[in-house]
Amino acid sequence: MCANGHDKALALRTPCVASTYIKKIVEDSTVCPPLKCGASISAAGREKLFLDTYDPQTPEEFTEGLKRRRRPTETLYLDIAQSIPGLNTSRSLRQTDYMSQNEFTAEIKGIYAALVMVEAKCIKLDSALMTSSENLSFDQWQALFAVHRTLLHEHLDFLSASQHPSTSSSLRKLATKYSMPARMWKHGIHSFLEVLRRRLPESLDCMLQFIYLAYQTVALLYETVPSFKDTWIECLGDLARYRMAVEEIDMRDREIWGGVARDWYSKTSNRNPDVGRLYHHLGILARPDAVQQAYYYCRALTCVQPFGSAVESLSSLLSALSKVDPERAVIPYVDGTDAMFLCLHSRLMACESRGCAGQLQVVVPSYCHRLDGQIRRQALKWKDHGVFIAVTNISACFGYGYLDSDLSKVYRKGTTVPSISGSSPALDDSLYLLSSTFALVLTRESDFNVLPHVHTILVFLWSICNLVAAPAALITKVLEFIPWGRIVDYLNSFIRIEPIEDRVADQGRRGSFLQGAVKPLPEDYLLRGLIWCRGYFKSGWFDEKHDEEGRLLELPTTNKVRIDRVMRLSICLSQVS
Repeated sequence: MCANGHDKALALRTPCVASTYIKKIVEDSTVCPPLKCGASISAAGREKLFLDTYDPQTPEEFTEGLKRRRRPTETLYLDIAQSIPGLNTSRSLRQTDYMSQNEFTAEIKGIYAALVMVEAKCIKLDSALMTSSENLSFDQWQALFAVHRTLLHEHLDFLSASQHPSTSSSLRKLATKYSMPARMWKHGIHSFLEVLRRRLPESLDCMLQFIYLAYQTVALLYETVPSFKDTWIECLGDLARYRMAVEEIDMRDREIWGGVARDWYSKTSNRNPDVGRLYHHLGILARPDAVQQAYYYCRALTCVQPFGSAVESLSSLLSALSKVDPERAVIPYVDGTDAMFLCLHSRLMACESRGCAGQLQVVVPSYCHRLDGQIRRQALKWKDHGVFIAVTNISACFGYGYLDSDLSKVYRKGTTVPSISGSSPALDDSLYLLSSTFALVLTRESDFNVLPHVHTILVFLWSICNLVAAPAALITKVLEFIPWGRIVDYLNSFIRIEPIEDRVADQGRRGSFLQGAVKPLPEDYLLRGLIWCRGYFKSGWFDEKHDEEGRLLELPTTNKVRIDRVMRLSICLSQVS
């Protein structure tokens, strides 16, 4: 057993005939399976969890049955508090006896038995309310709140007990085996929040009360049950986003909760950079910056684990612009140049779905003329903005995540594709927009603000040249659109200021792009997880911890590091025949 601090064992509740009770619950309801564990159950104590062996028929019976159980977490919190040095408390903290594995098993099975019953009631109530339009009284709302609060507490008890350090490995595996975190979110939180959301504004007070309760519960689990940390972080982000969405009076509160949700999603995306669903969440929170929204949706579609639903979000963002003249496109809170950029992608997306040409040759030159002015106006701000534009343009070449596009087939399948699918007007138009934008950016010689955009495009070209499964015709088609002459002129503008060091040239020939770098560039964090960046970042490149502001900070040495990286990529590409 545990020997120190908050690892003291839980106090043993009054045991119950858990195995027979669980069997009865499962026979009555098919919501979830019975809990099975290799450890035996203590035979001590034969008190029943509820007044009788049947499902309680009245609220009073239901409440009384739950009151007969003593929460293990209450004692655990006392043990934790007592282990904190210097904690002042006016009451004596009761010491608890150690529990055997059999007692732990009986305790956990007892919790699970009650959890199954409450979960079944919540599912039944939420299903009925989703199809009903009847108004509820204040007492009815409070009763619904109480039963869902009870389910959250049961989950908290189960997870705290089963993940306690003193339990055996077989008990700790139960939460994963029976998908307890997912069930807690689905039946204990999300279903009820959707019921409350559909009944706004009548349910506003109850919804706010429940969001705060759920947020506090999940935050406690984040601190005390770290084995499911990724799940808790995403749940906290979702709850903060719900809180932001219902705030319609105080815009400051809405902004604060939006920032809280963004922080949680950024935290979990850093831990799981290949998961597209997390970038979709960040895209929703990027409003009203439509270009950043498009970037996150495209990132969600072209990362290692794409999130298919992001297609609908991207289509919703762009669909209204598909029939608008790009030169007259107007979007609230969006720069005119960016509105034109989104309008072009709206046409490309419509072209991708219909398999026709977008006829962009007339419009793109006008966009590039405007883009030059935008780069000059935004200056430093265009460093991140340039990456957003580059990733979105590259995503268009992937057909916005459509798996039947030529590039998606090559990157996703990882096997040789015998040939490309003949003429592809959508790919031609996408490459034309990418190359035209890139060519305009390259005309801004010695401009450090466009280097992140150049870096991003060069990484994409490097990945194209290193494709093993791609047919030569596809690689040639992509490379023929690239303005190689302008790349040379742009790089020479920096060489005239500071010649290339021998070590940089040598590392470029060997394909060693990151050697000697102290930390990632700001745009590295905007590219990680994308499927066409696999193999570019070495293992452990992002392991060093940097806060959100620190890692995006442009230091005086950042431009020098970025130029060296771009030079190495260019030298490596120059060796490709």
